Amino acid sequence: MIGMIQTPLPPVPHQSAVSPPPDLLHLLRSNEPPQEAQIPVIRDIISDDKNRISLMDAEIVSLQSQIHNLNATLAQSLQKRNDAQLHALQHCSILSPIRRVPPELISEIFDRVCGGEPGKRLPWYLGHISRSWRHTALSLAHLWSSITVELHLSKTDVLLASMEEQLRRAAHVPLDVHFPDVRTDMDAPLLNLILRHSNRWGSLYLNRRRRLSHDTAVLDWLRPIKGHLEQLVRLEVPHYWITILDIFSTAPRLREVMLTDHHLRESPSSILIPWQQITHYRGTYGSGRQLEILEQSPNLLECALGFQGALSVTSNTTPTLPHLRRLTLDLHTAVGNITAPVLEDLLLSWSNPQALAWAQPLLFRCSSTLQRLALRQSIICMELIPVLRGLPLLAHLVLEYSAGTGDAQTDFFNAFSTAAATSEPPVCPNLTSIVYGYRFKGRSSKDAFFAMARSRFRPISADYRPLSCLRLYAVRYTLSDSMLSRMALLKDQGFDAAFLDERESEFLGENLFVF
Repeated sequence: MIGMIQTPLPPVPHQSAVSPPPDLLHLLRSNEPPQEAQIPVIRDIISDDKNRISLMDAEIVSLQSQIHNLNATLAQSLQKRNDAQLHALQHCSILSPIRRVPPELISEIFDRVCGGEPGKRLPWYLGHISRSWRHTALSLAHLWSSITVELHLSKTDVLLASMEEQLRRAAHVPLDVHFPDVRTDMDAPLLNLILRHSNRWGSLYLNRRRRLSHDTAVLDWLRPIKGHLEQLVRLEVPHYWITILDIFSTAPRLREVMLTDHHLRESPSSILIPWQQITHYRGTYGSGRQLEILEQSPNLLECALGFQGALSVTSNTTPTLPHLRRLTLDLHTAVGNITAPVLEDLLLSWSNPQALAWAQPLLFRCSSTLQRLALRQSIICMELIPVLRGLPLLAHLVLEYSAGTGDAQTDFFNAFSTAAATSEPPVCPNLTSIVYGYRFKGRSSKDAFFAMARSRFRPISADYRPLSCLRLYAVRYTLSDSMLSRMALLKDQGFDAAFLDERESEFLGENLFVF
């Protein structure tokens, strides 16, 4: 019976083959005919072999039957084991911690996975994890609000169906619309679908992957959306070879305009913006136009400014930005024309002595409000000391090495120490956090830096607040054992000192005031 183990049959006794007489051996090795007396003997040998073959065939059939029965039994046992394993896993899932994650935390996870930037995965995949996750993904309309308009013409039907489903699930949430590769001839069905919903656009991203031969991508197909951008808050156009007609000047809620990338490359030359209502701006233009934009933008809270053209160009325009809190600058002589009376965060993308001299008027005017300063690609030298001395409220300093001799570094760190003997006012007496992108020239500069750090953690003078946090990252080279041991010594002394890892260093590139 299949599925039951049968008692194996006793093995068939093997009989040895009859050995031919010696006088027959030569017949096996030649073609000679046998003698009459040899024929009966040969027939007996053949009969004996046939009998043994019959017995072995019977034994083989018996063994094959046993193997078949064992395989059937093994298959049943394996199936029972798999069923038991699946049953156990199903019950283990009842105890899974994921069942106890509150819906608001699941929503936060989905926001981080799906939201924020173009190219993020849509929540289609999240519904495969569990029934509750699927229900959460389907119930959160804002997860579906990021629309990417790609132009794979061979997949137009699939993209169209996907976009229609997204628009339905996004309900009435403002849409984040991304065009990663704009061109003059856009796919009509996709374009018509998304343009019909322009009154729901909350943000718009227009990019161009490759430069056109005539250096422009005229977006005539955007004309229908003019006057229908009631909810548009953010516009991002990071490439200057995209030409934009008068489309956004009538967007009543537009507040954020990003007209270049984080490297402050050239901005689109043709674009009309309602500057008087803009609160966040990033762009790169000639100094004259840049200052005119600032003068028209009294409500700016945050901006990043790149400058084109000759450094010697002067302007009588002196914009005052009464609400500006954060400013990023690609240094230019025009920087000295800007007044920001409540500025708190300042990032200088290049900070050699000449650039600092251009920024001195601005720094002087905001010395009583500036709390966070980032000096990228800095020449570490004594010229930095009077700049920092003029910022008494500075609490957070990001300093990145670009150049500087070993002696200049040593002198700077000695002067930056709280133990420096001087009749001058203290240097950054309220500093509580330092991030340093380091590269040391010689042992003396390294010794001076760590002596300065210890003095800042435990100030010798009562004029200084103690440093609470020190972070280092390596500029263009790897960590050495010497640096590791010196930082370990600071930590052993109870100080909050650590290296930024690779991910944190990359994050620092765009978020300089988070550590």
